[in-house]
Order: sequence, then C-alpha cells, then structure tokens
Amino acid sequence: MLMHPKHVLSIVPRLPPRVDGVGDYALVMARAMKSRHDVETTFVVLDPAWSGADQIEGFSVKKIGSRDQASLINLVGHLLTPESAVLLHYVGYGYAKRGCPVWLLRGLSSLKKERPFKLVTMFHELFAFGPVWTSQFWLSPVQRYIVRKLSVLSDEKLTSLNLYQRMIGAKYSQPVISNIGEPTAVLPLRTRKNQIVIFGSPGPRERVYQFSRDHLEKLCRVFSISTIIDVGSPVSVELPVISGVNVVKKGVLGKDEVSLILSESMIGFFNYPSTYISKSGIFAAYCAHGVLPVGHFYPDQKSEEAIEGETFLFADHIPTDFSLKDAEKIAAGAFAWYQGHRSEVHADQFFRSLN
Repeated sequence: MLMHPKHVLSIVPRLPPRVDGVGDYALVMARAMKSRHDVETTFVVLDPAWSGADQIEGFSVKKIGSRDQASLINLVGHLLTPESAVLLHYVGYGYAKRGCPVWLLRGLSSLKKERPFKLVTMFHELFAFGPVWTSQFWLSPVQRYIVRKLSVLSDEKLTSLNLYQRMIGAKYSQPVISNIGEPTAVLPLRTRKNQIVIFGSPGPRERVYQFSRDHLEKLCRVFSISTIIDVGSPVSVELPVISGVNVVKKGVLGKDEVSLILSESMIGFFNYPSTYISKSGIFAAYCAHGVLPVGHFYPDQKSEEAIEGETFLFADHIPTDFSLKDAEKIAAGAFAWYQGHRSEVHADQFFRSLN
C-alpha cells in the first residue's frame, strides 16, 4: 500500500473564485499539508461549468470535460502516479444536480480495480431528507446507496459530525474549520463594536431574516447593538428594520475583509439546526474569531460537539440577568473550543489517513 504520499489528487466540486465552502476547505487543507508535510496537491474539479485558472496558489488545477464515468477515469487515471493518493471531498449535490453522482461512484470503482491507489473520503454531507412531496424524499434512498458504496470503497473515511461518523463507520470526526481565517488571539467582547454580523451563503441568512427577526430585536436590546452587518451574496428577502439599529449590506467580501469585520464585532448570529452546527463554516468562523455565537433554537436538535451555554447561545434562552461578563465567558469558550480542531489539526489527520 502507498506510504508517505508526496502527491495528492484532491477531488472537489469547485474552487475559488466560485464561492464554495467545500472548495475553500480543500484549498486550506492543501495549503496546510504543503507547509507541514511537503505534500503537493493537484486539484481535480468535477464541475465542467467551473471557470478558473489552471493554477491556484501554486497548486495545479485540472477540470473534467463532462460529468460521466469515462471522463473521470480518463482524467484521474492520467494524473495518478505511484506516489499519488486520492482525497475525495464528498457532497452529493456538488457532483450531481439531484445529489446522486452515480457516475462518480462507478468511475472511482473502476479505477480502483484497474490500479491500486489509496482513496480517502471526507464526507461533508451524507444524504438529504424531506417530506414526501419533495424530491429529497424520493432520492434519499439513492443518495444513501451511493454513500454506503463510497464508504466501502474508501480506504479511510473522515467527517465533521459524530453522528455521521457512526453512520458510515469513520475512524475520525472533527468539526469543520473557518475558511476565512484563524486568528491566534482575539479581542475581548468589551473592546469590540456593538454590532451583530450575519454571514454566509444566501440560504442560511434568509432563514435569519425570515424566522429570527424577534431574536435580532432581543439581542439588539440586551446588548445595546447599534449595527447589523450583512455579509454575503444578495438575499431574496427584505432585511429587518429595527428601531435605532443601522443595517449595513456589505455584499460579497474577500476573506481578509470578513475576518476583520468578525474580529471587531460582538455577536455572530446563525439560523442552523444545532445538531449540524459542527459542519457549518459559518459557526466555525464565528468561533475562530471569538465573537459570541448566537443561534435560533430548534426543538429536538442538540449538538454533540459544541455545548450550549459554553460555546454558543440560543437567543430564545438568554436570561434577563445575562451580563457582558457572561457573554465574554461563552465567546472565550467558543474560541478555546475551536483551537482543538484548527486547520493544522485537520491537515495532520488527513496526512495520517493518506499514509
């Protein structure tokens, strides 16, 4: 079996400049494995419509011509060397419109039969679910089948949730990293601006504005918030109007700009089921920057990795006597929790898994 690979083929849906959390994560991992273990990465982009350079930060980038089994075998087979391992960043909807990339499974299976290589899969997602009238309900069995087969095909499996780890029998699980930077030290809340940041892709932010307006009003009142900053692509819903609070649309910003805004802000708000927040890049970014993460409460949801009252708060549960000192303790707890799974920790685990 392959020992100490010096070359990794990193399979991703997309890369920057396209906004894509999985691609951003894969790039951070490539950068960290290069600096810590001298591992070279070649990215294999499996979205034919992706438009980008043939190099990113010094890493070679190859793009598939079409999403089919033969194209995958030809591209990956041509790039494989005796020193290569393959790192698949798996999220079903990244490789197929309805989340069922059968072509990807068949292509990798054929390649594994033809020539030996080590396959490590990072399962960012497993399968969708939903009510009976949705496509997610009817396609979920196919998505489960693909995940199960990929799990068997993989030599090592990694994921971001303990729940997922049990479902696929993965050896390793770590909450995701912040794709917009990891400060080594942060300012205490009392020295920061009285502002709330709502950051991320349109979907999670739209949930905030549709369903969490009362929570935002409560936070503004409790913490004397003067500004709400919206960061990300435009949303299709109206931003809230809160008396005495200035709402600023920043749009899409570079990672350094987002990092700066978070570093000087008091609160980061999210609307995301708490069972899954450890795979949320939004939550990771809040913790990494030492803001106070505050979320919308979902009944029957509970995180196994992050603990309410120690690393985040639900707006619904903030007591009337809650103080700035209490908030600082939780923000510090979130920052400390994040240090246990920074990017270098992930990169070291990937390197061990690839060996």
